[in-house]
Amino acid sequence: MRTVTWILLIIGAALFLLVGLESCSASSTSSDAGNNDGMDAGGDGQELTYPVKILFVIDDSGSMQELDSDNRRVEAVRSVVQEYTDDAGYTFGAIGFSTLISGLTNGFVDLDGTESNVFGPLGAADGMTDMDAALGTALQMLENDMLATDAAELARTKYVVLFFSDGTPDPICHGCVTDPPSDPDYSPDCHPDKLVVCRAGADPDFLGECPDAICGTPDKGTLLDLDQLQDGMLSMMKPGEDYNDYPQIIALADAISALKAEHQVGDVVLDAGYLNCYDASGNPGTARCDEAMQAYKLIPAFARKVMTDMVAHGNGSYHEFVVGQGIDLLQFDFSPLGP
Repeated sequence: MRTVTWILLIIGAALFLLVGLESCSASSTSSDAGNNDGMDAGGDGQELTYPVKILFVIDDSGSMQELDSDNRRVEAVRSVVQEYTDDAGYTFGAIGFSTLISGLTNGFVDLDGTESNVFGPLGAADGMTDMDAALGTALQMLENDMLATDAAELARTKYVVLFFSDGTPDPICHGCVTDPPSDPDYSPDCHPDKLVVCRAGADPDFLGECPDAICGTPDKGTLLDLDQLQDGMLSMMKPGEDYNDYPQIIALADAISALKAEHQVGDVVLDAGYLNCYDASGNPGTARCDEAMQAYKLIPAFARKVMTDMVAHGNGSYHEFVVGQGIDLLQFDFSPLGP
């Protein structure tokens, strides 16, 4: 009798362990399946998303409006928005830049591609290419958003800055002094308040005098009267400091990249798209290319160098497009960090 009792107890314990193992296996399978849709289970059983915040920084200068008069760049931005607008994990910001900087969105927001403030009429076609202020504005928008975001969410978030332009920084400004004339930085054209002298259409120096053959030579450009420019031009300039030249652009790319470690963000990427007047064989995308290149001082080798170095410092990628042809911004990587 005792033997039968022990046998029954052993069988019962075995069945109990078997049911428990099957239950654990089913729970594990369910959890793995939940991770395949880009979500992750939190410790409290709630699902966590992996946000992607895309910031478009789009050139709206006079040369861009002339060469891209059919607004292919605007439609390219719309295509990215419409690709991801149904995914709750994606939000978008937009900055337009020329002589003036326009914050087209108030931070990162939901867009569907129909918003007139982002996809509406363009501004005046006489603007320059203030890359310094554009990237500085982007840096501030990113940091403001990071400071307002929960740390746990930041750790899962990917920020993508997509910079798109057809040229190089313009104007280029160098620090100067108004007195004494014996000072090496003295210039009779030095602005009394900004303490800079600015020239438009400054040619880069390809004579080997500057590192990597990239250095602005403003003395070859047209002298600008800052007091005659539109309100807002060079609003981010610090008196007496160089502005909107190659070193300042690269320093801003470094500052954007540094936000990742400073705020413990999942990832921060600076990409760049260059709209070139010529294809890889040197053929113009439009009959106006030769004239426009001369009028706006659009030097492809300089533009390409500025933007490829920008993305190298911003841990991003670079794509080149040709005037009059398709602009496919979906070539850039907008995928989330999560599984």
